[in-house]
Amino acid sequence: MSVADHLAALTAGRRPADDGLLGNCRLEWRGGEAYGEEAILELFRSAPFDAGPDAVLVETAASAALVGADGALVADVYDGRIGRLWRIGPGGAPETEPAVSVAFDPDLRQVRGGVLIGPGDHPELDAGKVAGVVAAAEALVAAGGPQPLHRARAFAMRAFTGTAGTAALLAVHRLTGGPMRGGGFAYAAIVIDGPSVADPAPEGPWAPRL
Repeated sequence: MSVADHLAALTAGRRPADDGLLGNCRLEWRGGEAYGEEAILELFRSAPFDAGPDAVLVETAASAALVGADGALVADVYDGRIGRLWRIGPGGAPETEPAVSVAFDPDLRQVRGGVLIGPGDHPELDAGKVAGVVAAAEALVAAGGPQPLHRARAFAMRAFTGTAGTAALLAVHRLTGGPMRGGGFAYAAIVIDGPSVADPAPEGPWAPRL
């Protein structure tokens, strides 16, 4: 069974064959997490996933990304099995855990720019595609979305090149507009010259204590 088969089963709420979803897999979605095979399957059954008709699947030996305009799944792959997942898109995400808000300045290193990527951190990324990843990420950050944003910055968490193209998972830090700014990270996924999708900026008041 291929990773594509495992993802197809998973998005349909079925258990992937041949231990295609490892028992200790962790899924992250809009600030919430599901840990373990049964919890992840339950989540997909209760919140069906559809990336849209134009979704693109990019695969490598250690990574996979199914990216469409309506949603995305990005996976770390171990010997053809899914060991970690990020889900992007609408639906009933798991409840977020209580957390303390921490001030964060992505420009503290004094280097301005909307996208930060270390090519050496992504061994499966074709060196000739780095500029394309940056351009696609910049376009996504510039698009903003329905919310007014301030100082949006994208950090490449995963980037890899397969036969179907080059994909990247981005952690996007944003400050919201308004006199009382909120901030936080949300994930996005892109395919060079293909679809992209991003979760909205996290909502909620500043929480200096639990």
